Amino acid sequence: MLVVNDGGEGVKLSLEMLDPEKEQPVYKVISVSNRDSEKRCAFKIKTNSRERFTTAPHVGVLAPGQRITVTVCMKALTQEQHQELSANPEGSKDKFMISSCECSDDITDAVLRSKDAPAWWESKSAETKQHVIQCVYQQPQGKIEVPQRKLVLVREPMGSTKTAGSKRVIAEEVL
Repeated sequence: MLVVNDGGEGVKLSLEMLDPEKEQPVYKVISVSNRDSEKRCAFKIKTNSRERFTTAPHVGVLAPGQRITVTVCMKALTQEQHQELSANPEGSKDKFMISSCECSDDITDAVLRSKDAPAWWESKSAETKQHVIQCVYQQPQGKIEVPQRKLVLVREPMGSTKTAGSKRVIAEEVL
């Protein structure tokens, strides 16, 4: 019933390890779909690393055939975390678990966020399917940082197929 797609990477979610000094979070999108044409589907997303990740939305109900995008935010890494992950980027234990099951019309997003939600999920435990997504960390690739004072923004010539930034403006490095 529930289909999880993290951009074609299967059950792995690739996350860039940005420079900790910049204190920048990393955002990724996971597409979650209900492929059933007749039944509604409830889902919830958990992570084993709550201090590092947030997701929005983390629970919800999908109508038959509905697709939503879930935004995953990895908070900025500390210097220690960056060094640890750089040493073994694929050996991370960080992961997400998406649980899903069929639900009746009386179950809404609000019900899944309420104090009664744990009891409802417990009553559905035999029917619940789980999808695990493993996090894989990688160094940013193909990005060259140039100080801002050395960049000049120019209009892109009409008919050109190059795009960077937006469809109309590209950045050129000034030597």
